Amino acid sequence: IVSLVNLKINLTHFGNQLFGIWIVLTAVWGFGAALDFGFSTSIVKFVAEINKHDEKKLNDFLSTNFYVFISIGLVLFIIINIISYFIFFSGNTIIPLHFIFTAQIIFLVLGLTFFFQYLNLFIKAIFEGLNNFVLSSKISLIYNFLLLTGVSFIFIVDYSIIYLAIVYVISSFLTFLIFIISLKKNYAKIIISVRLFKYSEIKKIFRFNLSVQAITILNALIDPSIKYLIGGFYKIEFVSIYEIARRFAIAISTLFFTTFRTILPKASILKSSSEI
Repeated sequence: IVSLVNLKINLTHFGNQLFGIWIVLTAVWGFGAALDFGFSTSIVKFVAEINKHDEKKLNDFLSTNFYVFISIGLVLFIIINIISYFIFFSGNTIIPLHFIFTAQIIFLVLGLTFFFQYLNLFIKAIFEGLNNFVLSSKISLIYNFLLLTGVSFIFIVDYSIIYLAIVYVISSFLTFLIFIISLKKNYAKIIISVRLFKYSEIKKIFRFNLSVQAITILNALIDPSIKYLIGGFYKIEFVSIYEIARRFAIAISTLFFTTFRTILPKASILKSSSEI
């Protein structure tokens, strides 16, 4: 609901063309966020499994994968910036020339948003692995409330779209802090430290990830590819129209996705065939 309200406010404020550019740029970073190589799913599975059967190894597993996650996020941040420069900001581009400078600033700020959101995926997966979907959902609600407040404020005071990007990065950063504080407060037993880093834990999660990596990459590519084709071969304004329809579809499908995701940590701790 918040997503649809924000979409309506932003379209009214910035118009189809400028907000169409925003949607294309956010889709690129959305691709980066979706490109977690199956890590978030794997973390839910292994946290549930280890916490149930071998709690002592939980800190080793989380510490190792937290720093792997940070490394992947930084690499993606650099690669996406380089590739996007050639696609959007040099030579022939789908972004009108008079919007290039604004788009470059927005893209960089949204990159910081992506990085904090990427870390949020990791912490959220820990909560879900511990079967605490209520707490992770409450934090997600706080994030959406922060966005709605920021978007409404920008609309009221008539600020530029650069400030919208700043609202997103601040909201993502504050959400990351809330995730960390909540983790410390509710699960004092969990310690993430570089001293607990173990290469053996990397092998475990990458072996499992091989089965889900290909499909996550394919799924992540679909949305930004469609928006690039619409903006490049039709008009950038049409991207906004496409996004309206996509948001309704996402709102419906997310209800099912969230419901069935709760099965994963429960299924991960089962051992005998009768339990399964």
